[in-house]
Amino acid sequence: MSEVTIDDVREQFSDNDQDALTDEAIQDKIDEFNGFKLPADEVIRGVVGALEDKFGIEQDDSAPSPSAGSESDGSSSDEVEIDTIAEINTGEWRDVENGEWHDIEGVVLQLWDANSDAIAQTGLIGDESGVIKFSTWAKAADSVPELEKGEVYEIQNVAADYYEPADRFSVKLNSYTEVTHQPDTNIDVDDTTVQSGIVTRVQEGLIKRCPREDCSHKVRNGRCNEHGEVNGEFELRLKAILSLNGDEAVELLFNDEQTAELIGLSLDEAIEMASDAFDIGAVEDYAKDQVVGRYLEVETSSLGDYELVESWMSIESVDASAVAETRERLSA
Repeated sequence: MSEVTIDDVREQFSDNDQDALTDEAIQDKIDEFNGFKLPADEVIRGVVGALEDKFGIEQDDSAPSPSAGSESDGSSSDEVEIDTIAEINTGEWRDVENGEWHDIEGVVLQLWDANSDAIAQTGLIGDESGVIKFSTWAKAADSVPELEKGEVYEIQNVAADYYEPADRFSVKLNSYTEVTHQPDTNIDVDDTTVQSGIVTRVQEGLIKRCPREDCSHKVRNGRCNEHGEVNGEFELRLKAILSLNGDEAVELLFNDEQTAELIGLSLDEAIEMASDAFDIGAVEDYAKDQVVGRYLEVETSSLGDYELVESWMSIESVDASAVAETRERLSA
């Protein structure tokens, strides 16, 4: 990687502004932006912007495009080294200074609604080695294009992150991120895993969905987050906590057909149960009795904070004391 010099930065400003700049101030900003492991041209852009703010000056419109080094053959000064998603998911980068910065290439597998105004887009991206969640900061939305499901992208300067409560890694697309669409590249991703354990908790069972086309929002208190007041349509869905070994657990998501098979109720039977009890929660209570304590083997794929169940089978029942012991470990 080419080293950014004070002269590289000075040439971005007119002669009239040179006296306002000090070598010490320029070098301080170069050192600061070098800490982010950015390409040389991005370091220069960042330093120039910071100096503009500090000294009240503006970049010279006739300045050459930012590039490091006095000699250039017109080619890129930095060769992109693609990191595999498996490498990011090991978390070893956390032991390296500024190791959170990565260049990746992958196919967008899932997109879903962001749950924060600070996030412009979020979903899953994968390569042959694995899958990881990505998010684009809203403040970077003007410079980072919206990604499309099923398309392959080379993405430079993403910042890896670790969310301890869910024990999950993710990458953030930011104002330094560069995205290149790779329409001629194919990436095959196998993100399924097989896991087994005790079901220690379940939620839902019977829910209502927004009836609008292309909307999958859950209806709460008669309202859809996107379409407001709607007449929701009933659907079976089950969320479950699967304890793998007493110390680790995953959150599972069962679809309508899987839920019906798992709890032993059809959709019509579940609706009738809720109607008789005047409470949709009656189906959740029934599901708890049917599922908690069962030992399941599941094949899953990642879906954000959840594991989407592709298939499942019941191994055996586990007595209540084993479930209680597992719950105690998880809450410790």
